[in-house]
Amino acid sequence: MKRKQLIPLALVFCLFFLWAISSNLLPTMIRQLMKTCELNAFEASFTETASTIEAATETASSKEDIAGVMEIAGQLGVSADDIVEFTETMIKLGDSTELSAGDAASAIAKFANVTGMSINDADKLGAVIVDLGNNYATTEQDIVNLSTRLAGAGAQIGLSDAQILGLATALSSVGLEAEMGGSAMSKAMVKMQVAVET
Repeated sequence: MKRKQLIPLALVFCLFFLWAISSNLLPTMIRQLMKTCELNAFEASFTETASTIEAATETASSKEDIAGVMEIAGQLGVSADDIVEFTETMIKLGDSTELSAGDAASAIAKFANVTGMSINDADKLGAVIVDLGNNYATTEQDIVNLSTRLAGAGAQIGLSDAQILGLATALSSVGLEAEMGGSAMSKAMVKMQVAVET
């Protein structure tokens, strides 16, 4: 076979191989998502269409990343009605910060569950996190980690979502780390609340 014929043939085989991989992986991911989120066939087809459109037009994230965020969201209790919008927000947050979309989805869904925040406000929460990260001497990752750790105690003593995020931003700006500082600060907040009530 001549070299001139070999290059186009190799390109055709490569394109066919890529097409085969992408067409086989997506249905598998959608089946996992159907099981995790208890979606019916219609909802799954809508989700598949949405994920394909998102991957193709608006983000650098792969279909696999998008499906992974959807799976995390389903595991953490995001309803089937809200899962596409929530996933879009997390993908954008992952694209614009050092947070991965999966980490953002996990942390924000947990934060919403603990504080009672509506998952429909995830886009507003994401925008606030980005704004705080841009305007203070901390990163979005640090804000999310610390606010997730402070959420339980903050909700217990009556802090709003905004107050928890503000406190997390202030503490992470001065170098307090989420692992040790979050636990210590949570204990201090609860002790202060008990002292005020007695």
